[in-house]
Amino acid sequence: MVLAGEVVSVSTGSLPLQPGPVLARLSKGAGTPGALPDALGLALRFGASSAYWDLLLTTSMGGRRIGRMLPWPLRTWNSDRYCSLMAYRVDDRTLWFGAEVAGLPADRASVADVARSVNVGPLRLRLKVAVAGAPWRPAAEIVLSRINAEEPAIAFDPVAAQPPGLRLTPSWLVSMRAAAYSGSREGRLASS
Repeated sequence: MVLAGEVVSVSTGSLPLQPGPVLARLSKGAGTPGALPDALGLALRFGASSAYWDLLLTTSMGGRRIGRMLPWPLRTWNSDRYCSLMAYRVDDRTLWFGAEVAGLPADRASVADVARSVNVGPLRLRLKVAVAGAPWRPAAEIVLSRINAEEPAIAFDPVAAQPPGLRLTPSWLVSMRAAAYSGSREGRLASS
């Protein structure tokens, strides 16, 4: 299920973020059934048509502070522990992206609950950014207001769709992830 909405405000001018369209998918990393805990994923696509970039976040053990980011299962979508598992380089700095999700049913990590909630009212996300060794700072406010029926099977790929001016790091992990995303796309084509 893909959600659609808008970046409604941007708090920092040093990133390739601007008000405009955004697509999002909330998913469960291991695919546990129903409301069981899982490493919860948040995929975001900023921009439109060919001028877009993708960002993938997951609930993380290190989501509240910058350091080693390891996926961590949670019972609820409502959390400030979403974090990019790969960092970005800009000039001589290493950046991490994070997010805070609020307003979904507490203690229920169910994808069906996300759909029901968005049908009742918009979902609000706070995107944040941090330079390695520094505290999180606000980056943008995002409002997801509807289910996007036009692109239900969109493939988010942060390696192929990197933000302008930023590059994923470290290179060995980027190469490994590029192969994984390519294999995933091939698998989806083979099964359709």
